[in-house]
Order: sequence, then C-alpha cells, then structure tokens
Amino acid sequence: MEAGFCDRSTCMVSVVVPAYNGEDYIGRCLKSLCEQTLEDFEIIVVDDGSTDDTVRVAESLLSTSGRRYKVICQPNRGVSAARNHGLEIALGKYVMFLDCDDYVAPDCLMRLSKLAESTNSDVVFCGYDYVSESGEVLLSYDSRYRYLKRPTPGPEVLTSVFLENVSIWTGSTMYKKDLIERHGLAYKIGRVIAEDLEFEFKALFHAGLVSSVNESLSFYVQRATSVTSTVSLLKRFQGMDVLFDLRDYFCELICSAGSRGQGTDNPNSEACLQREALKCLETYMIPVSLAGVFGSVSKDGYPRDELKNMLTSRSDFAAALGCFRPVRGANKAFRRAIQVRLLQYVPSLYFAVCRIVGAVK
Repeated sequence: MEAGFCDRSTCMVSVVVPAYNGEDYIGRCLKSLCEQTLEDFEIIVVDDGSTDDTVRVAESLLSTSGRRYKVICQPNRGVSAARNHGLEIALGKYVMFLDCDDYVAPDCLMRLSKLAESTNSDVVFCGYDYVSESGEVLLSYDSRYRYLKRPTPGPEVLTSVFLENVSIWTGSTMYKKDLIERHGLAYKIGRVIAEDLEFEFKALFHAGLVSSVNESLSFYVQRATSVTSTVSLLKRFQGMDVLFDLRDYFCELICSAGSRGQGTDNPNSEACLQREALKCLETYMIPVSLAGVFGSVSKDGYPRDELKNMLTSRSDFAAALGCFRPVRGANKAFRRAIQVRLLQYVPSLYFAVCRIVGAVK
C-alpha cells in the first residue's frame, strides 16, 4: 500500500520502520515522523506478520498525513528480514531505521540529512536518550558519551565506539544508501540479539567520514516487554558470537587489502585506522563485553557453577580474556579492567559481586 508522491523515483531520506504487534505504540513513532520539518522523505512500514491491528493503525494514521509512505506486509521472519525488506525498496539517498516503539524529534531528519550533505559523510548520527513509556528521560546521551568534534573517518569512530566514548544506535543513525550497497551490508537473518550492532559496526568500518549532530534528537523507549529485555539468559551470549564474527570479517578484509598492496604506514590512512579498530575490538571490546554478559547473566540469577563451567569449557572465551589490554582513554577504563581481571582470575568472586550488586539495585 502506498500513498502520496508516488510519481517520484527518489527522495532525500527513507525511514524504515519494522513492526510486529505494535498497535499500542506505533502511533507515537509514526506521528513523530509525520511531524518532521523535512519534506523530502518517505516512511516505509514493514509489518512482520503481526497478529494485532498494527497495519490498520499505521495505514489509518499515514493515509491522512500527506506524507509519502508505504505499508508492506510480510510473513513473520524477524526484525532483520523486515529491515532488509524495507532497505530493498527504499528510494532515499539516505536510509534510517526506527523501531516502531521509538520516536524522534521534529527536526531530526532535517538536521541529520543537512549535516550529511554539507560534510559529505557516509554516516551521521545524533544523541539518543533512554526514556520511559511516558516519555520521561531516564538516561541522557551526554551523561554517558561524547559527540564528534568534526567529521571523522569511520574506522576512527568505530575505535571510539569500542572504547565506549561514542555511541551510535539504530534509531539515531542515518546511512548513505550508496555505502550500504557498495559493501553489501544487510542485517543478518536469524540474529535475535546484537544484529543492529553488527550492521552499525560494519558500516563504520567502511565509512569514509562520520559526523554527529551534537544533541539528542532520538528517543529509545524502555519497555519491559521489548525483545532485548525478554531474551533468555543464555541467548545473551549470542552477542559475543556477533563480536567474534565481526573480528573475522574485519580480519578478512584487512588481509585482502594487504595482499593487494593497499597497506600503508601512514597512521591516518584508512588501512591503518581499520587495523587499529580491529586491534581495539580484540584487546578491549570483546573481553569487556564478555565480562558484561557474564555479569548480567549472573546478576539475573543464573547458577554460578554453570557459568564457571561455561567459562572454562569455551576456549574462545578464555583466549579473549587473555587478550585484554587496558586503555587509559577508554570510558570507565578502571572499572572495565577490574571486571575483566576478576572474571579471568577469580570468576566465582566476580559472579558473587554481580549478584550482590543486582540485588541492591
């Protein structure tokens, strides 16, 4: 189903909204898009086999909005398939993905696309705040992370993300569609956790320039029934598999470029920046994330003995912890070093501390 401006073959921005049983909250998401100050964009809702009135709510709201839109229905295949479907039919020069329970400020698309055009950036992002279902700010972006001071090479930004100094999120980031197509980027079907990080990290690895609007213009709604909050305890470890897959992906590309003679000793070259990002992933991001997952699962009550057995039985986990190298400039550097070393050398104590901290909170 489509409405409005159907005679045009292109637009500045396509916003892809995957939806599954979202009748209770997709209205706020779509209203925030209909209220955008940017005129030249399209809204693509991809319904992933909803069994409620998501499609009716979306169509009812969009059909009277005057905005260019599509509502696409597909059998239930998961959020990755829904995003990929929307990406395939997107006509925008830039693409943004917004989950149907989140929303954006009225000038979000205008400011992101304007910045992308003025800086010739492949990726642009803004701050995002965690908010309650009623819209109360629970945690602001600038209380945790930094913005970019200038347009910055993508691999350099990726290193900053790995060090937790900068953060991008699905609903706060706009990509040049040409970047996505040139590198064959897509959301991996079947991922139930961290599929968004995999896409984002690959995009940053390939991006020429990345820029930021230094203000929170996107709002990440915290719901008790969201996919992330309801995923089973052990499935959280699938996020580690994503990081290991990314490591292999980066290694393969860097080795391939080196075999073609594209390596250089210039520390500001793309090749050197990509190698630095890979090094940071291996020696910091992966071990820190491993400590985070074990801590989270332990805090939520998973038996300590079983966690310890998992830690000792998986050689890749032990190897990852052994690769850890502290980085002085990383966000929460001292805390992360303690977490990793405790998990590596005295896991029982680490699990006990996480359980206590979880109980206190």
